[in-house]
Amino acid sequence: MEALRNEDMSMIGVWGMGGVGKTTLMKQVAKQAEENKLFHKVVMALNISQTPNIPEIQEKNARMLGLKFKAEEDRAGRLRKMLKKEEKILVILDDIWEKLELGEIGIPYGDDHKGCKVLLTSCECWALSKDMRTQKEFHLQHLSEDDA
Repeated sequence: MEALRNEDMSMIGVWGMGGVGKTTLMKQVAKQAEENKLFHKVVMALNISQTPNIPEIQEKNARMLGLKFKAEEDRAGRLRKMLKKEEKILVILDDIWEKLELGEIGIPYGDDHKGCKVLLTSCECWALSKDMRTQKEFHLQHLSEDDA
């Protein structure tokens, strides 16, 4: 939550082996971010997987914004425009395996929209740090028997 509050961070990653609870954590982070009013809007695309379906990711984000796409339109452009309308927005993309072109999806980040933070999860740290150039990565590990 501290990283989400940090104005200088726009791309944050959470990584750990499958089944450790990354998706569950993202749902909780989204809920807490909304409750604490850290962002005007939180949108989330869960379970992106090894073969990302860009139109499906766009659709999930659009639905959370109350946006419906027309058959043949520039989905990325329209989604980008909607996301940029929000002064502070959190975009959560869960379970990425390799580099995702955020511009191709329609997610403005960095200098394109300073109020947009992107939170990513992956099983691989390199997919976050090298491929997506996250500014901070958090390693989520299994709980010990005693902690569980």
